[in-house]
Parts: sequence; structure tokens; C-alpha cells
Amino acid sequence: IKKKFDQTEFKSSEIFDVIVIGSGPGGSLAANEVIKKYSKVLLIESGDNFEQNSVQHHSYLQTKLQFKNEGMTFCLGNIPMIYAEGSTLGGGSEVNSGLYFKLVNPYKTKFLKACNLNIEEWSIAEKEIEHSLSVQNDPNFDINSSNSVLHIGSLKNNFYSNEIPRWKKYKPTEQHQSMQVTYIKSALEKGLKIITGRTVTKIDNSKKEFISIYTVDSNNKIFEYKSKKVVLSGGTVGTPKILKKSKLINGRVNFNFHPMFRMVAENKNEM
Repeated sequence: IKKKFDQTEFKSSEIFDVIVIGSGPGGSLAANEVIKKYSKVLLIESGDNFEQNSVQHHSYLQTKLQFKNEGMTFCLGNIPMIYAEGSTLGGGSEVNSGLYFKLVNPYKTKFLKACNLNIEEWSIAEKEIEHSLSVQNDPNFDINSSNSVLHIGSLKNNFYSNEIPRWKKYKPTEQHQSMQVTYIKSALEKGLKIITGRTVTKIDNSKKEFISIYTVDSNNKIFEYKSKKVVLSGGTVGTPKILKKSKLINGRVNFNFHPMFRMVAENKNEM
């Protein structure tokens, strides 16, 4: 099942232009952007690399191989929420369902103002992403003629119910448009280097010449990578954890422990 890249160990003296930590949506998009401007870019992912169709989606095997802590995780923040935290090349994009929700007002207006973006910039980027990820509804599914219990029950209780588009291709064959087959693939074609199975333990920016990124593999062997710039995109929990361990943020980080236990069940009857 496992399909690893040929792991190229780099010389300890080699200094990259940019190192991107984390290969989820944030890290993958960042890697695809910086590789356009810099020739030496490395992407570091703590999980392993699996060929997308080799692990069945929503299966026990995927829970074991591609979820962080085999699906047992917790929420960071003040509002309890359930979320999927992937530990594989492509991050959470490999394990979630690829539902595409557009940002709507009043949240869009607040977000644009906070990021100093105008609506034209947002609209252009939104269309580019929708094209890159093949965002669309299932052409073979009509929610109104379906026997969906959720849809029927929602209408009976006067709730809004509609099909949510996914980042998915349906023709010639169905394919989940995760980071692995979209932005990572694009970045690899431009010369991106990837190392998987390495967990970042510390970022040291005390030297003027370069930033050191220390990692460990599954055997606790330590590897050091050097770069002029670093993009840290280690996820909701991983990013502040790395920053805290590296003493790059001061003060307390408040953890609101909201456990999530992922369970896979089999039912012989159609539901």
C-alpha cells in the first residue's frame, strides 16, 4: 500500500531557499507558490506517503494509517469542535470528504477587511481554486429525488437542505481532488523536493546565515535541514506546538481538550 518517494538525504551543508513544514492545504498551496519564485524548496511532512487510491476512504485501514494518532485527537481553542487531523502526505485533504463551503457575509466582509483584501482579488482567487480542485456537484445525484433520510427529515422540520459541492472529479473516473493530486503534483513538476515521515521537533532561528529545522523519524533518528525562509503550516494543533517547543512564542497556550474518537462501523443494511 505504501508508496514512498525516493527519499533523498541532503548534505548537512545544503541550505534551501524555503522549507515548508506540513503538506495539508495550507502547506501545499504555499509550496506551489514559493516554488515559482525559488529554485530550492523542500516540503517536510510528518506522515507517510500513500498512493491515493491504495487506501480506501473512510475505512479502518485509513483510520490506522492516515489519521494522526489513529483518529484520536482533541480541539485547540475555546469552542469545542470535531475535526479530522490527517498525518499523511496531503494532510487533512486526504482524509476528509472534500466539502466546499463558500465564505459568506457577514464573515466574508470581516475576513477581507482583516486581511486588507478587496472583493475583486478574492473573487479571482476563489475561481482559480474552484477550477484547480474541480469543485462541483455530483452530476449523477439529484437530492430532491433521492431517498436521503437527512434531506427528507430536514424539509419536514423546515430546515435548509441542499447538496454541498465537493472538490472531486467525476469523469472519466471519480477522483478525490486532494492536495496530493493537485497542488503537490503541480509543485513537484516545478522542482519541489519532499521528505515524508519526519516530525519537526524544533525550529532554531538564532543564526543569521540560515534557520535550522530539526526533525526525527520513526526510529527517533535526528535530521537537520537548513533554510533561509520557513513556512510553518503544521495544522491547528501542530503549528502552536512547534512554535512553543522552539520558544518562538511567549506566554501560555490554552488547550481546550475536546476528545474525538473515530469509529468505523459496518452495516449490512442499506441506510
